[in-house]
Amino acid sequence: MDGPLTAMILAAGIGKRLRPITIEIPKALIEINGKSMILRHLEMLEQVGFEKVIVNLFHLGYKIEEALQKDSPKNLEIIFSKESLLLETAGGIANALPNINTNYFAVINSDIFTDYNFINLKNKILEFREKDHLLGHLILVENPPHHKCGDFSIAGDLVSNHAERSLTFSGISVFNRKMFDNIRPRTACPLAPILKEAVSKQLISGGLHSGFWADIGTPERLTALRNELEENDNNLPTE
Repeated sequence: MDGPLTAMILAAGIGKRLRPITIEIPKALIEINGKSMILRHLEMLEQVGFEKVIVNLFHLGYKIEEALQKDSPKNLEIIFSKESLLLETAGGIANALPNINTNYFAVINSDIFTDYNFINLKNKILEFREKDHLLGHLILVENPPHHKCGDFSIAGDLVSNHAERSLTFSGISVFNRKMFDNIRPRTACPLAPILKEAVSKQLISGGLHSGFWADIGTPERLTALRNELEENDNNLPTE
């Protein structure tokens, strides 16, 4: 099933750790350098040739929908997958599958800021279409100070649950829809256990992004990112 190049942006989260900011502003609409996080992702996806993006919505979802209806890349088909209750990451992806007409698709967290080139996601999808043998691909980064234990490691081209050199999952990935076959519709389900099981079966490949990456999970991290960008004249820091 080789439909249009498709990505999903995860934008349903409540953002508890970002309160009080997220009481009135969903994480996806927080602005960095005058542009919302989600709009930045959408523009990057359009630039490299993605054609369709699914955005899941829950907390203040109407604000995200209104913002993107007013301002979003013209060459992207944007579909909103609305959740009546918070389904967590895997549940949200499973809920959106009826809108995804392809076996492999990219998934990106809305609350990360990075110079990772999304053309790599496009190329990975095209590669998987030619050789359909894995369930997914994760982009990993060096462990940030707030997550020193990491999530996975890389052994050859595959992601491993062993911690020879622990790395952090960046929130950037490609998945096969088969990953979510066993999730009941409209059922809350976290992604981590499903990922770990697939990794244990050597069904997930991985790559290391050594460029800039940050998440804005707390007000302190958001402030630190803004300060770092100001110090670099609002350009991404270089290694």
